[in-house]
Amino acid sequence: MTRRASSQGRRSFAQIGMTFVELIMAAVVFSILLVGVSGHLRGSVLAWRRVTSTVERLQQSRVALDTLGQDLANAFVFESTTTPPFAVSELAADHLRCYTVHPAGTGATSGDRAQVVTYQVSAVDGIPSLVRIGQSIQSAASAPPAVTEALVGSVAQLSLRYGTLVVLDGQPSQIVWGDWPDATQLPKLVEVTVTLAPSPGNLSDATHQIRQIFTIPSGSLTPAESPPS
Repeated sequence: MTRRASSQGRRSFAQIGMTFVELIMAAVVFSILLVGVSGHLRGSVLAWRRVTSTVERLQQSRVALDTLGQDLANAFVFESTTTPPFAVSELAADHLRCYTVHPAGTGATSGDRAQVVTYQVSAVDGIPSLVRIGQSIQSAASAPPAVTEALVGSVAQLSLRYGTLVVLDGQPSQIVWGDWPDATQLPKLVEVTVTLAPSPGNLSDATHQIRQIFTIPSGSLTPAESPPS
């Protein structure tokens, strides 16, 4: 009786147990599922990092363009009569230098509210970046730029166009875009395009372009005879 029960117990254990082949198959299926889930999670993490990096750079670009717009809104024409002359304005296709006045409350002291500011693409720590170079007018003739501020990193190109209003019969008819050769006047409109390249740590980023049009209220302001304080 005891031996028969023991053999029946062994048979029932063999019937409800798993063979070695079944264990191997279960391990293979589990490994496939684990690889699939890991790949999905990895892709999600990479996508999240890429989106976060893109959003941050777009926000930096918006802040940079807001700063540039503030400088253009307070831009003025200044023609030096001293020797050596003060820095002249340059409105080029790939960089912009102009005179501007910081409004009260921006942290500038009374001595450096009037500045020469330059926007261009320069290498910062080996990365092409959109930079803002600010310098007081009094020191622009002899001293190197004192403040260089990196606004946006990994910038492929800075493009600028300048617009004027064509007036026919006393009414503005159209906007003409192009270069700006007249250093004694300022254009009414400035179109700024910033092309963002993929960041060094995230080469899968797409190339983005941010374009914005600014107005310069002063326009053809009569040049001053002496530097403003």
